[in-house]
Amino acid sequence: MKLTEEEYLASKGFSRQLIGESALHMSSSRISKNVWTKLVKNQNERDKKICEKREELRMEYREKVMKGEIQIPTHLEELQKIAQGHPDNLAVIAAKKILQKRMI
Repeated sequence: MKLTEEEYLASKGFSRQLIGESALHMSSSRISKNVWTKLVKNQNERDKKICEKREELRMEYREKVMKGEIQIPTHLEELQKIAQGHPDNLAVIAAKKILQKRMI
């Protein structure tokens, strides 16, 4: 099985999308200072737990790579995977251009 580290972490339920909270990017002027502080503190604790678990899973990923259970995809394989995405996505367009230049 070929997986990148991030794909492995996401498959275990710990993608980087879990870190942070988009609602905390808004202005804090509408919320009292105490409530805002609690929100930020709770999110910070949650993020620390997620980061700790991600680090454990990274070690697990490296062990599986060393044992040969998981293979790291080559750059070319990653480009081919990206190129199969939605045609409006800039990363897809860039990957297709690179693959075309390499005549693949």
